Amino acid sequence: MTYDTYERSSADDKFEEFDADDIMVAWLDILGTRGLGHSSMVRRLDDLLQIAGQASSLGPLVGSTLVGTPQWLFQYAVVGDALVMTQKYDPEVTHACQFGLMKGVLKVSKALFENGIPHRAAVTVGKVRCKIDNRAAIITGEAVLRAYFLESRIKTLGVYMDKSCDDFAGWYRQYMHSNPKGKKEIYFAPLGSRRIFVHNPSLVPIKASAIVVGRLEQHKAKRDYCSKFAKAKKVVRTSLLLRACGLDKPL
Repeated sequence: MTYDTYERSSADDKFEEFDADDIMVAWLDILGTRGLGHSSMVRRLDDLLQIAGQASSLGPLVGSTLVGTPQWLFQYAVVGDALVMTQKYDPEVTHACQFGLMKGVLKVSKALFENGIPHRAAVTVGKVRCKIDNRAAIITGEAVLRAYFLESRIKTLGVYMDKSCDDFAGWYRQYMHSNPKGKKEIYFAPLGSRRIFVHNPSLVPIKASAIVVGRLEQHKAKRDYCSKFAKAKKVVRTSLLLRACGLDKPL
């Protein structure tokens, strides 16, 4: 079931509060910010927020609408130099909401590469709490911490999913199988035998099961970026698949 099944609400979108299981979240980190001055850092974050706002929008409303799918694909908050994104909460169309988030994440990634901004993102599914506290948007929970933990150990650029996303990946493959003429918007590159294990005693081991190459446009933007910057090109070529914590073998 996709967003195309629903008419969107004409009401202004708001940051939704919820505390639920099986929520998809993405932690996207901007790289190379440590050496930036304050003004440069602020400009980069302003660019990130503008890109996120554009990527989250479903576009203009056309004609009369019914209350249903929101106007925005996902909601988000900024933590330091990272953008934390979560799916919209609708238990009736869980996978559609996750699909919306993934489309948004890949839009953000594409725009960042096109603007020459290196980044990496980890996508997980689990317990998430979204809350407005003293006018601040808060996104936290087990899945957020796991995404942060995984992202901090990725040794290459791009968008990655861990094993918690297997259910969504299976749904998407089935959806494309039942809609052969539909536009394929997400491309998964399975790790196969080169499975990567991240170990931390305080968290369950993370088994990265797929790389999200994304839309062809997003993949092209990443390739074009890497062709311009020798260092980025080297990083990507030496670690096309996740190599977390320098571990080559299962624990």
